[in-house]
Amino acid sequence: MGSGCTLRERAKTNRWRRTVQGELTLLVLVSVGVSVVLVSGVLGWRDGARATPVSGFLLSLAAAFASALVGLLLARRLQR
Repeated sequence: MGSGCTLRERAKTNRWRRTVQGELTLLVLVSVGVSVVLVSGVLGWRDGARATPVSGFLLSLAAAFASALVGLLLARRLQR
């Protein structure tokens, strides 16, 4: 009646198959995301220099969180 492969199994294998176009799209999105984070960080750092010390601490905390998140995402990507 069928090929012996369920619809769920076929969908699972097709989901992980990547094309060159998909890889390039992912690369562009990651590059744009990193550049946005860098520009936002520099602008925030510059504006934070004029703020109170508490705001500077919160800004550095947000920057540490963002860098940790990017590091985790890159580590996950490299493990594939």
